[in-house]
Amino acid sequence: METAQYTPVFELVPAFDNGYEGRARNAFMADCLRGVIEYNVPPPGDREALFSRDHQLMFNEEIAAEWGYPGSRLPRQEAPGVDPEKVTPEIETEIERCGNEIPAEFRAPAPNILNDLTGAGWGEISANPAVEEATAAWHECMLPLGLVDLPDGPDEMPPTSVRGLSNEEFGYADQELELTEKERSIAIADARCRTESNYDEAFFRARAEGELVAIGKNIEEFEASRTAYEEYEKQIDAVLAELG
Repeated sequence: METAQYTPVFELVPAFDNGYEGRARNAFMADCLRGVIEYNVPPPGDREALFSRDHQLMFNEEIAAEWGYPGSRLPRQEAPGVDPEKVTPEIETEIERCGNEIPAEFRAPAPNILNDLTGAGWGEISANPAVEEATAAWHECMLPLGLVDLPDGPDEMPPTSVRGLSNEEFGYADQELELTEKERSIAIADARCRTESNYDEAFFRARAEGELVAIGKNIEEFEASRTAYEEYEKQIDAVLAELG
């Protein structure tokens, strides 16, 4: 766990929840519709680069310097598919045909036990002493910034005084928020305080330990699921290699 980049479930089951199914479906549709209509599969963009393998929005000093709090201005990601303006009734029939011909093997194994295990990791965080200690240290580190609404922990950043919108208002914002120099400087300080307080490491370790304990209690189910995902990964790799 000392050198792990991901928590145990994601480290030990690389094909779990990693987008394989979507990539395989898109590759199949693009191949099936070749000569009928272009099925666009856009390359990864800035939005995807901001998320970790386990779908968490990343945050560090480098990201803070460029994006401030990236959740306030996530770049749009082009969706795969066809241009609807070019779809005729005949083309629509072909699209439906291809969709119906997507192999059943593309469907990922049932993720139930793995979802339970990752959930156990998240459940470990709230009462973990190391996380509580790091959170208090982070708060102390942030006090000199003088934020009138400084939250108790990093998970509530940024507050209204930085973002300009309450959580409720932000949920209904229909456009990205302009990055101000105030937000940028606070975000950089926040990222630095998370590192200096050991918050990021404590947070990761708590999740990892929670998952490991849960795996130990459900080892047979975990191994069965891990094996199923290994076979699934081989099948999808073969399909993607064939389709290019």
